[in-house]
Amino acid sequence: MYNKYIIEKKDLDNLPPSYKEVAINYSSNYSIIQKKVNDINRLKKKINSLNNDVETLLYDTKKIYNQLKFIKKNYIPRIYVKSYTKNNKYQNYINIVVNYFGVSKTIYLGKREKVLTSFNIDSSLSEKKIKQNILTSISPFIFKCCKDVKSKFDFLDLSITSKTIFTNIISNNTNDSFSNYLKGFRID
Repeated sequence: MYNKYIIEKKDLDNLPPSYKEVAINYSSNYSIIQKKVNDINRLKKKINSLNNDVETLLYDTKKIYNQLKFIKKNYIPRIYVKSYTKNNKYQNYINIVVNYFGVSKTIYLGKREKVLTSFNIDSSLSEKKIKQNILTSISPFIFKCCKDVKSKFDFLDLSITSKTIFTNIISNNTNDSFSNYLKGFRID
């Protein structure tokens, strides 16, 4: 870069005022530029430091994510709603599939019309909305049933039927939620 003073300070007094002003403007601009460059360098160091912090946090977050993914896969039951027809007939039926500890159980709920009226679900909704409403109604009960299950063998021995689902959900109108289910786990 250029020098701050092309003409030394002691020689400025020997110049005419207009030239002296140009030299002063040059030196003040030079000072401002140097300050801005220093600010840029300081911010670059800060950005590098923040990038390093973000990389460290991303690495830690990835490890935690993998732990949570394992916990979710192995300790939280996954519930699916399946609707199907038999022998290519018009009648639709609904099943619930519960996957827990890598084992699946299928629970027959019944004919679509019966299930929708039992859960007070409007039949004019889309298939996706109907399944979401059924899951919303059934999930708390399934989580409650699976709360005491500690292994895949306990899950295989667990008996969940459509009758127990309908009697517990419809008659009790349970308000349990997924967060309440998770609160039920104790870390010893």
